[in-house]
Amino acid sequence: MNVHPTPHRHRGRTSHLVRLAAALVIVAAAGVARADETVLLKSGDKVTGTLKSMSKKKLQLDTKYAGVIDIDWTLVTSLTCDRPVTLWTTDGRELGGTLSAGPNGALQIAPAGGPPVDLDLATVRKIRLQGASWGGFLDVAVRDTEGNSSTVGALLSGELVRTTEINEIKLKGIFRYGENQSSVSEANWYTLGRYRHDIGGPMFVYGSAEFMQDRFKDIDLNTILSAGLGATLLEEDWADLSAEAGAAWVRNSFSVTPDEDHVAGRVAADARVALPLGLEFIDNLVYVPNFETTNDWQLRNDANIGTEIVTGWKAKLGMILEYDNEPEPERQKDDETYYVGLGYKF
Repeated sequence: MNVHPTPHRHRGRTSHLVRLAAALVIVAAAGVARADETVLLKSGDKVTGTLKSMSKKKLQLDTKYAGVIDIDWTLVTSLTCDRPVTLWTTDGRELGGTLSAGPNGALQIAPAGGPPVDLDLATVRKIRLQGASWGGFLDVAVRDTEGNSSTVGALLSGELVRTTEINEIKLKGIFRYGENQSSVSEANWYTLGRYRHDIGGPMFVYGSAEFMQDRFKDIDLNTILSAGLGATLLEEDWADLSAEAGAAWVRNSFSVTPDEDHVAGRVAADARVALPLGLEFIDNLVYVPNFETTNDWQLRNDANIGTEIVTGWKAKLGMILEYDNEPEPERQKDDETYYVGLGYKF
């Protein structure tokens, strides 16, 4: 009886594993290759990378050599994308399919199972990949605070946004810490989670949860849960504006003062305006009136002006205002934080 030595079995298994690994590498490489889009510019240059989106006359491309870059849409003469996208035109059309170069400098979109459509590039208002896309930023800043605490310290903020054709999930966080000559003079944080779902045209429904802690305001945890309706009021290359309004439940947990909760409203607005010299102004406003006590309302405004200094990196100058019209005893109504920072967009 012939007995095959054990090493042959190991070599056979190893060979299968090698072939499987090679197949996976080939599949992965093919997937990466399919993810590369090609952009031709009026200068004759060709740029390759992974398409993220096109809006506000900026084509956003994730490249291997420079990270995420913005390309002026007016400089683009051709765009090829094998992955399905949704495209919106200036005359209100919404089209889906893959992109390629059409005749006479047109952009051609080929819907699944339908004839291709040729478009003048100047009529394309927005392009978004079908499925989910991710984006966000991370900022580090120094700042000066005047109010319940006066100090010089640091601020860390970040935002993560997941977007599809019909909904958006946004997570935002801000952490502030400061010390004066003798002790810690500031330590607080704020977080926001928000879900938006389009219901037709510019309208959407939303749900949000906000949490804040600030021991110098005697706040262990401030909770605002809200839901309501919103609308995209403006969406242009030079400006964006959206607003939302709904009902809210507010819970205040204090360190010394007795805890309390109440029914409230919530009105919020997000704005962006392109300014001269490459500057951009961004403002996020939240107003929360207490439905049970007329004079009790809160306001939060986060505004900044920034400009891109190198690809992906922005310099920012900003101010955060937190206002409580009926603060706890021996507390000021407002806290203002001014900061200068550096942020990375991804």
